[in-house]
Amino acid sequence: MVKNSPNPRNYYKCSVEGCSVKKRVERDKEDQRYVVTTYQGIHNHQPPPNHL
Repeated sequence: MVKNSPNPRNYYKCSVEGCSVKKRVERDKEDQRYVVTTYQGIHNHQPPPNHL
């Protein structure tokens, strides 16, 4: 999480070793009621067996 920001963001990365996919979640700058989720990269593996 980016602290002391008017638009806090959370960053996540894929938990599979060697996979470089990242996800960013933040409030919309124009309308704080909305959340914007951005994915970067392509997974280089199959989904885990318990993935829904």
